[in-house]
Amino acid sequence: ASLCSYDAPRQNPVEYAYSLSVLSNEAKALDVVGAHPNVVKVLAICTDRPAIVMELASANLEALILSKARVHPAGLWAWAGQMASAIAHIHSMGCLHLDVKSGNILIFPDQTAKLADFGNAVMTPRSGPASLRVRTVAEVVTLAYRPPEIIMGATHCTDKTDAWGLGAIVLEMLMGKAAFLGTVGGTCGCRV
Repeated sequence: ASLCSYDAPRQNPVEYAYSLSVLSNEAKALDVVGAHPNVVKVLAICTDRPAIVMELASANLEALILSKARVHPAGLWAWAGQMASAIAHIHSMGCLHLDVKSGNILIFPDQTAKLADFGNAVMTPRSGPASLRVRTVAEVVTLAYRPPEIIMGATHCTDKTDAWGLGAIVLEMLMGKAAFLGTVGGTCGCRV
């Protein structure tokens, strides 16, 4: 990836430091994960006003679901398979995404689905099960995609955390809306 500059509002020093930290984490995770047909490709990294420039998608999956766009069931299952392939790949590289949700699945003009937004990702030892201690629950997994064990206070995330997110996305695609409600705090309701 190359470095770039672009015109965007300047951040205060605290926001800048946080944004740079998230950008650095995402860039490192994407570098370790490497190329995969269902993981978004980085084109450039901007550090003066932190941002990652990625390949251009048509939409994200969340927007498609909310728009009630008609997608043939075979297309939904193809996307589910592509997402599963991406998640299996990043796990094989020792990476936990920790924010698998429909808004982080990009859909491209050729109908390829790609996993994006590795800002919360963590790298794990590649020997043994992918498991780590969670810093704080607020830092991982958007609430509506958070597995029950984390909601109930578990202190570890594993590859199963990402797998739950994928399951929630598949359910969301089939229902045409998020299966679980919740964006902040520890409360999550179910629409199923």
